[in-house]
Amino acid sequence: MSTASLECSCGMILKLAGARPGRVGKCPRCGAMFRVPEPVEAPPPPLAREPEFELPIPGAFVERPDASAKKRGRSLPPAAGDQGPIKPPRKLESHVYQSVPYPLWSWSSIAVLCFLPPTLTFVTSPVTFLIQIFLQNTPFTIAGLVLSIPVGLICLCVMGYVLIYLSNVLTSSSFGEPMPPRSPTWSGDEVFRILGRWFWALFAGVAVGFVPAVAYWIQCGELDWSDHFMLFNLYVVGVAYSQMALLAALLHDDPFAANPITVIRALRHVGFDYVFLSLLTAFWVIAVVFAFARIQEVQSFIPYTLLSCLFWFGFLYSAMVMARCQGLFARRNKVVQKWFPYRPMWGR
Repeated sequence: MSTASLECSCGMILKLAGARPGRVGKCPRCGAMFRVPEPVEAPPPPLAREPEFELPIPGAFVERPDASAKKRGRSLPPAAGDQGPIKPPRKLESHVYQSVPYPLWSWSSIAVLCFLPPTLTFVTSPVTFLIQIFLQNTPFTIAGLVLSIPVGLICLCVMGYVLIYLSNVLTSSSFGEPMPPRSPTWSGDEVFRILGRWFWALFAGVAVGFVPAVAYWIQCGELDWSDHFMLFNLYVVGVAYSQMALLAALLHDDPFAANPITVIRALRHVGFDYVFLSLLTAFWVIAVVFAFARIQEVQSFIPYTLLSCLFWFGFLYSAMVMARCQGLFARRNKVVQKWFPYRPMWGR
């Protein structure tokens, strides 16, 4: 079996033995970050001999790349077939508000926004119904318990597919890709792999921020304004740690990359620039939980279905924007280089 190789910009030849496509690496000579390319399939042989050159058609228009854009360091606009109803900017966003129309830059991301909200409504409605039965102390039969197992597995698989797409958004944004990624293909192994990385990041955030917040709440007794302020600070710390752990697990495709030493080193590297993004994510999580809880209070079937579709659409749209902002923040602050400065990390 031949070993794939990649030539760095400094001229060093890097051998990629055992490296899966999409992994992140670093050149040991110049320190440049690179990504293992996807394998290129060889084109089929032509049926007939093609001409070695082709004469131009008189009056035909030939589109050429903008040389001035390359000199200014701006990314060229994508192909017209990939553009959505809103034209993407010619350079990467530097502010959060510039990333708000990000899901509308590609027709593939619009297709995701049109397909997944009804699907999420269909698979989560039985789960919420079963949860309400448990909360109301209604006698739960064995048949209902058996029914809840496949329903929960289907909901878990669909949520895993959603997390795969959000992970692709975050990863592609951290590499500076201007367009949203295409919808991923279904893979059971990939679903459970991504679920493990997101669960590990959530568990780390709960251990760092939410457990101390609950312990403080139990000890302080009656809460006043200073206690609420302290609890919110612990909550933001947990969100910040969870986000950085998720970045480490996804960008290096290894859950062990989200260890405390790696995450704390990255947090020290970004410093106070990470405060705004952590606060934004904390308020976003609160808004999502509050909206989901209010929808569960609706008893009528048709209003509940419509509100649930609207909720999942807003959730997916805002989650794509948040993942975009997180990936661009990692790119601007070069947290990947700070994590593994001496050797490439392919994951295991």
